[in-house]
Amino acid sequence: MKTNTKELRIQLKKLLETLCSRVYFNQTEFPIAYPYCIFSLISLLDDYGKRSYQLEINLIDLGKSTEKIEEIADEMQDLLDHYNFSNQLISFFSYMGQRNVVSEANKEIKRVRLLFNLYVYSREE
Repeated sequence: MKTNTKELRIQLKKLLETLCSRVYFNQTEFPIAYPYCIFSLISLLDDYGKRSYQLEINLIDLGKSTEKIEEIADEMQDLLDHYNFSNQLISFFSYMGQRNVVSEANKEIKRVRLLFNLYVYSREE
């Protein structure tokens, strides 16, 4: 059974774009406008057709306050905690892991990081 990570990235990007208009996988495209979201996937375990990932989401803004990205983070947490998705290619479930504000060297940049556990099942071809 193959894991369709491309389909997983596509579906996650669509989902995140419902809450943040600028969403990127692994890195941004320059020049960028704020706020924006970068997500990445870390493969943790492949167990008989079920693959586990850690989904890391970083919300980044420019300014004196984290208020705007904290609001987006609240919405993402509400949406993705205990979320399930299924189509012809994959099924996945997500559960909240951790959430924290990350200090940056440039104090103008504000970042909130969300971690989710994903369990992905690929459909038989």
